[in-house]
Amino acid sequence: VRVTPNSARRSRRSFVAINEHLCEVAHDYASRSERVAREHPEAPGVLGYALHAKASAHWGQHAYADAVRELTEATQQYAKAGTAFDVSADAARQTLALVYQQTGQYAPALALTEEVLAKARTLMGERHPYVAQLQSSTGADLYHLGNYPEAQKRLEKALAVQQELLASGSFYAAETLETLGLVHAANSEWDEAERCIEQARDSWQTRFGPTYSHIIDTRRDLAWIPLQPGPRQHLIPHPRDSLHPRPARPPPRTPATQPPRPAS
Repeated sequence: VRVTPNSARRSRRSFVAINEHLCEVAHDYASRSERVAREHPEAPGVLGYALHAKASAHWGQHAYADAVRELTEATQQYAKAGTAFDVSADAARQTLALVYQQTGQYAPALALTEEVLAKARTLMGERHPYVAQLQSSTGADLYHLGNYPEAQKRLEKALAVQQELLASGSFYAAETLETLGLVHAANSEWDEAERCIEQARDSWQTRFGPTYSHIIDTRRDLAWIPLQPGPRQHLIPHPRDSLHPRPARPPPRTPATQPPRPAS
């Protein structure tokens, strides 16, 4: 019985390692936690927690099939553990929805997240950061499914709560801003798209530095937007200029200021 709390602690360490982008370390902690938890069938909730942590590590390693299998079993173990683990089971479903989203399966991702969102609203109310995060995730799925009006409505609602309740530069608010920018771009609202994606880029760059993968994606989007037709409030520099800004170029010469050519 004393071993089971150690298993839970290893699972928690695994989640911490995932948050620090150390997926191999996370996988190691979660695997050890799983081995110990399987020796204690009287505590299925602990096994569910270990499997959830291991699946999250596999997700970070892009081993999506393994993540789906582990999350499915984690949900089953949480169900065996009783109603005290209902919230943990919903968290596993949400992670499974994110795996589906990552692999382009937006319809099943949306269905799962809607289910979790409905329960979260009942427990936590509308103005809660977790509810806003789920709302943002459904907005991303709707964007990919081509339902731009509903996606924009949900993303703007989620963003309002995140900006009110979360710290400045929140990772989750930045995710919402980026997706909202893509929705504006899909509607050819280029200036709004540019503004949202710039804010997301600035948040991630402040927190993670200029080489973070999400920043690379936003630079690509920001380099593409000025090429589209329509009014521009300002031009976005080339992606490489975001890292190493170039000195300003001199204004081009006009025919009136160009020196005369020498006579041949």
